[in-house]
Amino acid sequence: MPSFTQSISRFISIQNSIFNMINFVKVWSGVVFKATMRVLGPIMILGANILICGIVYSFLFHIVPDLCDGNHVHFMCHVIIGFYLLGNVMFNYIACVNTSPGHPEPCHDPVKYLGGKTSITSDGKRLLHFNHMVLLEPGVSYRWCRHCKCIKPPRAHHDSITGKCVLDMDHYWYVLSEL
Repeated sequence: MPSFTQSISRFISIQNSIFNMINFVKVWSGVVFKATMRVLGPIMILGANILICGIVYSFLFHIVPDLCDGNHVHFMCHVIIGFYLLGNVMFNYIACVNTSPGHPEPCHDPVKYLGGKTSITSDGKRLLHFNHMVLLEPGVSYRWCRHCKCIKPPRAHHDSITGKCVLDMDHYWYVLSEL
């Protein structure tokens, strides 16, 4: 029977190996997630288009003929409404693909907008010391994006998959903007 210290040391070694596995998964899951989403995104869009076409096909060739029972007026009304709805779906899909979500402009002088000071080093380089967030009123703040070197307005966030800041990130999917 192992002693208490042996049990504790065994437990600690198991715990350390579990923590190492978790850290490994955290690091690689970010890399794998980005690569997976770049591949899976277009596949999901293709799947959605196939699903829409399948629904239209089954509606026009299986459901509508059973509903109309040979009445051509009802058949044409159902076909017109069906194509109208399909046109709306396709129009909105194409509008989503072709509309840019918007990106903040790069800011070359953040001190001017965010407040702070500029200093010059002995070798002539310019150092910026500025606030990384300006609170305009409660709940409304402008922040600095260290990746894009831009000032982000409210609801704008940095998209780590595309490497850009996106305005209104809550209504954004990177796959639609890359097609």
